[in-house]
Amino acid sequence: MKGMVACDATVQWLLGDELKQDQFQFLYETINIIYESALRGRLLNMDQRIIDTVIPQLTAYRAIMAIRDIQLTKEKEAKAEKIKNERLGITKQPSTTEADAPASMT
Repeated sequence: MKGMVACDATVQWLLGDELKQDQFQFLYETINIIYESALRGRLLNMDQRIIDTVIPQLTAYRAIMAIRDIQLTKEKEAKAEKIKNERLGITKQPSTTEADAPASMT
């Protein structure tokens, strides 16, 4: 019984909140990309090059791409809102954060 409680506490600590679950899912998907590739054997054999180099680099790349996708979505939504406001005849002065924001991330 004590073992089950200890395991439950560990699981709740690992998957306790939404952020941890999201991070765990992101890392799982990253490792799954390697698992589904030609590097499966090296991953299963715990090749140090895979663990020390490939996983961190692929994780960083996917994180940058996720950030880029978020920025592109925000830009697309802002353009759609601007077009909608123009149709309705509403003019909006850009805030300081909009004026200071980078033009695009492509």
